[in-house]
Amino acid sequence: MQQKASVEGFGEPMFAQQDDKALMVLPSARPLAVYFALGRLLATTLVHASHGDAALPLVLSDCLLKYIVGQPITAVDVRRRDPLYFENRINALLKPVGIE
Repeated sequence: MQQKASVEGFGEPMFAQQDDKALMVLPSARPLAVYFALGRLLATTLVHASHGDAALPLVLSDCLLKYIVGQPITAVDVRRRDPLYFENRINALLKPVGIE
């Protein structure tokens, strides 16, 4: 008999590796408390790294870091993260005539 996981979403991946090896958080059925705990872990890591202490060996995307600190994600960030999406979706809107 297989034991049922005590946390909803247990076993589902929490991160996806992007083309540039950065990690992005994936949506899942996990409770919000799990994401809150993850945020606290990342914040603690960033504080220690800013003081020159050892940090977790993670590469996090610029968009995720901006989201964590409440900064707006700009078109430049989107272009850096996904150039093809930027070219096909956002760049068309930024042209003088926009989309028709």
